[in-house]
Amino acid sequence: MEDHKERIEISGLKFQEMVGNGHYFHPYRPTYVITTEVNFADIEYKLENFYYKSEILDIDIASCFFEKPVYIKNIKQRNLSLNFKNCNINSDLLVINSDIDNLKIEQSDILDFRILGSNILTVLLTFSKIVSIHIKSDKDNYIEHIVFLSLVVRSGLSLRGDKYGKIKMDDLVCDKYDIRPISFDKLLTLNEVILSDGIHDKSDEKVSIGSLIIIFHKSSASIELLNINVTDFVITGLLKSASFFLENSIIKNLKFINFVNDGRVRFHNISILENGICSFIDSHFGKTEFNGFELGLVEKIVVYSSNLTEIITTNTSFPQKVTGKNLDDEKEVREVYRQLKYAASKQGDRIRELEYEKYEMNSYEKTLKGWIDLKDIIILWSNRVTNNHGQNYAITLFYWFIPLTTIFYMLIKVNLGYSFSFGIPNANDISQYIESSLNPLHDFNKVFDNKLNENTGKARLYDSILKIISGYLIFQFLRAFRKYVK
Repeated sequence: MEDHKERIEISGLKFQEMVGNGHYFHPYRPTYVITTEVNFADIEYKLENFYYKSEILDIDIASCFFEKPVYIKNIKQRNLSLNFKNCNINSDLLVINSDIDNLKIEQSDILDFRILGSNILTVLLTFSKIVSIHIKSDKDNYIEHIVFLSLVVRSGLSLRGDKYGKIKMDDLVCDKYDIRPISFDKLLTLNEVILSDGIHDKSDEKVSIGSLIIIFHKSSASIELLNINVTDFVITGLLKSASFFLENSIIKNLKFINFVNDGRVRFHNISILENGICSFIDSHFGKTEFNGFELGLVEKIVVYSSNLTEIITTNTSFPQKVTGKNLDDEKEVREVYRQLKYAASKQGDRIRELEYEKYEMNSYEKTLKGWIDLKDIIILWSNRVTNNHGQNYAITLFYWFIPLTTIFYMLIKVNLGYSFSFGIPNANDISQYIESSLNPLHDFNKVFDNKLNENTGKARLYDSILKIISGYLIFQFLRAFRKYVK
């Protein structure tokens, strides 16, 4: 059994000789092939058209120089791990029509790296400098996991096709990138990524991503993403003296967690899908710009331990769907709308300011408890029912002022011995009603031509109530009518 686990070490040149011209080799033992410190100045390095039947096949190519192209072609070796380390490939590294487990490039310089028509479990590019990268998948060829770690791509990064699993970009600097309509089935992670001067597909198709995580770590890394469709999107970390732009995209669930904006962040033309969730958790947004940020269809907006007082909004409104850490945490909800109200006020957006003030007062009213807060309960309730916290003068006028003043005017007249009849009221009745209703300081005797009969006491009581009601409702009407003027 131990012999079965022993590794066979074969030199790279001997291995090429053994499998050359499509020959097969069957040791049934883990095999380690190493090529080190070889100068392939005038030789094309080719691994192609072979199947090597072994439990494990590791091919390590280290500290080699290649002047001509390196071909990995037509290999169907699912247990193959191919590793390039400290290599200088002054030409193309081509992986074509091959099925392998792992491809790793470490601490190497490459002119052009291409993967075409291949099935690969893991592609790892790390601590290397590559002029250009071109990776393409299709319906029959799938790349499970791609990692770009501490990588510099001088000319361009191109990802095309529609079949990718996980992609992680960590400390990547790329001058040009071309990410056309593709699909990341599982997870895309961007960490310390600089993507600039992108080549964007002008069609309406969007890059489809299952899960996207962007992590910032106090660096000047800048990211711009356009035309993406993400199911679960997480943004975290400290963005310092850099920028992050997300435009023309559709998101199902968006979460900011432990995110701090000390740079420039802009969301433009973003739609959160119906029944989606937008979360702002333990974050400080600074002057984050939300331009055309659609939240109307979301199921809920979760906000707690976050600062939104400096955000800049254009064509963006936070609806009354905010919840705190717990669904019944109205104190947290009130604080959120207070911050949004303040942010809108700083921008001179009086309409949004009033909207958030209404939501703030509604939440505050829900936090009040019984007899302890009875006076505030009465104040807030009366403001809500009479003009919706200064938002709607029509409620004051048509639901309260006209009906109540009419009722008390008629009670006063009845108690003064006046008998009403159906029909058009006479001019004297109209004059008395207007003066008694619109002038809370009116003189009872003068307005109603008091005759001092036995019912005068009740009439004066109703008149006193009328004065209180009309005075309060006139104030509420004016407050709501002048809501756009501070």
